[in-house]
Amino acid sequence: MVDMVKAKATATSKIAAEGQAVTLISFTEGAYDVATGTSTPTQTETTRYGLLFDLAEGESYRGNLIEQSDRRLLMDAEGTLSPKDHIIVDGTEYKIVSVGGLNPSGTQIFYEPHLRV
Repeated sequence: MVDMVKAKATATSKIAAEGQAVTLISFTEGAYDVATGTSTPTQTETTRYGLLFDLAEGESYRGNLIEQSDRRLLMDAEGTLSPKDHIIVDGTEYKIVSVGGLNPSGTQIFYEPHLRV
């Protein structure tokens, strides 16, 4: 039987050692203002680690057509990741198109978001 906690720790260690620091910008909805009918999102920046890979334009990745600027990031699973979030790598801010990764037995080992400028 594989120890998933140990597998996550190993993946996190390897990604940090071989990858680079990236900035995760997490967006959450603020309080709803009844007078204006809007809510102001708040953002939190967190340093995480990841390995950035190119994707071949014109092909498909997780059901999405790949565009020229698209990238794939192998990222640590320290915390959560949402398609609403953005990630900054090497000064470029990316939106998350979709989030994949490895999550056997309910333990997130790593994330693999599809990124787009």
